[in-house]
Amino acid sequence: MMNDIGNDSESTKKRTHIGLSPTNQSMSPYSDDGDNKSGNRSVRSFDIDVEEDSTFHDQLPSVEEAKANSHFDATTMTRRHHRKKTNLRWLYVLCGIVIVVVLATLMRSSKISIISNREYQTAVESVTSTVPLSHPDAFLDPESPQSQALQWMIHKDALQLPLPTKRTDPFVQRYVVAVLVFAVTTNESTSTALPQQLANNNIQTRDIFGLLSGVHECEWKSEWNRAERIIDGGEELYDVEAGVVALGIICGFKDDTLGDHGFSNLSVTGILFQRSGLDGELPPELEVLEHLVTLNLANNQIRGKVPPMPYLTDLSLAYNHFTGDIPDHFSEMTRLRSLSLSENAFVGTLPQKFAALKDLEILALNGNQLTGGLEEVYTLTKLQELYLSYNYFEDRLSNDAFEKLSSLRVIDAKENRISGPLPNALWKLTHLEVIDFHKNALDGHINNIIVEGHPLKYLDLSRNILGGGLPSSISNLEGLTHLDVSYNRLDSIIPQGQSHLAGLTKMKTLLLTEDDGIGPQPLPDWLRGMTDLEQLSFRLTSRTGPIPTWFGELTKLELLDLDWNRISGTIPTELGLLTNLRYLMLNRNWLTGTVPTVVSFLPHLKILLLDTNRFDLDSSVRIGDEDICSGEELGDIGVSNVNNRFGGIDTLIADCGRLVEGVPTEQRIDCPCCTNCCWDSAERCNMKDWIIELEEEYRSAYDRYEYEFDDAYYVPL
Repeated sequence: MMNDIGNDSESTKKRTHIGLSPTNQSMSPYSDDGDNKSGNRSVRSFDIDVEEDSTFHDQLPSVEEAKANSHFDATTMTRRHHRKKTNLRWLYVLCGIVIVVVLATLMRSSKISIISNREYQTAVESVTSTVPLSHPDAFLDPESPQSQALQWMIHKDALQLPLPTKRTDPFVQRYVVAVLVFAVTTNESTSTALPQQLANNNIQTRDIFGLLSGVHECEWKSEWNRAERIIDGGEELYDVEAGVVALGIICGFKDDTLGDHGFSNLSVTGILFQRSGLDGELPPELEVLEHLVTLNLANNQIRGKVPPMPYLTDLSLAYNHFTGDIPDHFSEMTRLRSLSLSENAFVGTLPQKFAALKDLEILALNGNQLTGGLEEVYTLTKLQELYLSYNYFEDRLSNDAFEKLSSLRVIDAKENRISGPLPNALWKLTHLEVIDFHKNALDGHINNIIVEGHPLKYLDLSRNILGGGLPSSISNLEGLTHLDVSYNRLDSIIPQGQSHLAGLTKMKTLLLTEDDGIGPQPLPDWLRGMTDLEQLSFRLTSRTGPIPTWFGELTKLELLDLDWNRISGTIPTELGLLTNLRYLMLNRNWLTGTVPTVVSFLPHLKILLLDTNRFDLDSSVRIGDEDICSGEELGDIGVSNVNNRFGGIDTLIADCGRLVEGVPTEQRIDCPCCTNCCWDSAERCNMKDWIIELEEEYRSAYDRYEYEFDDAYYVPL
């Protein structure tokens, strides 16, 4: 309780107690009215005199205001506390909902995973035990083709086929094809079915064939135009109108008598993926496809083992990366009619039971590293085409070799180590059209027993050690288009007049290179009747006399090689009529005079060899328009390489001398366009055997029969 203590004349002063709350001021022990009756310890309060004016009241609230403010603050705090509790309550609810959702998702995911794993294990058991298709070990690796195929069929395949209980169920065929797809393709696999001239070879294999799509596996294919390779004037062209073919998974009806043309009656009969960028190993599950008769995977990068496929009739794995021995189980594939393992790396000898392939018609083993003999081949009585080239076969032939192969049309055994005589039995085979033993070790003579009307078209016995001469009965080969007996030891002169070769007017290639024993004599007159000739070589055969003017009638000639003979006289201007000529070798002869201008205007000429002759000193050789010649200085070496590029000619060599202190010396011919120069003192100038470098252009020039495993290119429709 507060008491008045006096009045001031100017202002009224009041005493207040600092340190006590207004509500307890009346209970102060130091109040003015009396003693401390509470008995409590005295507490000193500070008395201050406060002048009661307006300024002070603006800064400090009154008792009533303080009470009001205190009530307001309590209410506000209560409301804030209530709001905070409400927010926390909603936060707890929201967290609870999130936890419930997460737990539910995890539980459902776990449940799905459990169901998925259970379903997968059931599927694994089905394909390994119930219907044995794959080995259980194949599923230990989740990245194996078997695991990927099964997972795809269970979880991603749109068809969702029921698990199989027997091998005829639709699941089985689709699973095996899917395993193959995962085994040899990836999402990045690209097709190389197109030649470089037609496309950029950047086609996704799975996309172009629709592999692993939701349609029936028999629709995993596409139609293509077959592009036939054509060599025209040395240029590689492709005829894309060669026929339409279907590549991919090919199917046929299991039983046409049922009248069921639906997918349930379709079976895979062919798998054709030539040049499709396949890379991997063939899965053993292919053996399950009981209706698969044709498998063509040529020109890919497949390796590993070849699984047994006892139902096949046509198999091509040519141009891949297979190694090791040819598997013995090939002898169990007794339905095979054509087998091509060309251009791989197979080694060893032919399997002893190879003779069990009684129905085999085409056998292509060329381009491997096979050794041993050919005994296993001699009993394949239905064989029509036999390709054994570029191996290491060491058989020594007898005269009755191949006698039982009465249907044989082609025997190509070039570049092996085969010895012995050219078998007499070959002339008894009335269907034989191709004999190629180039680069072997055949000896003896070509016996004079060729039967009349023999159908042979192609005979290549070059690079052997045959002696004697060409038998007179060779005239019975009226359909012969290719004859090459170069680089042997023939020693019988070919008659100059009406030779036994005169009637072979269908001849396109006649190569008698380096058979020095068949001369000396002039170029034979009977050549004049061979107007279809495209390649002609009498290199190093002791030819004498001039080049006949009637050579200008052989207008189809592309190669004329008269190198290293004793041909004299001048170059006839009639050679300018040979507008298809690409290679003209007249070097190392006794030619005189000048070089006709018309020769320099031949439009397709690539190689012209004139060196080591006796041309007049004022002769000149200019290719076409004189302005084309650059006239660069020649180097002072035996064969100077000027490296001029002029016209269409790649190589031009003549006796254009050498430079001695900047002065042309030993120059017989003026040739500013020459790529190389020779001179008299350079005795071994231009000793290169050009015909060997060019022979690949006409080697194996016969028309091989069209068979399923050819190396054609394809263009998508």
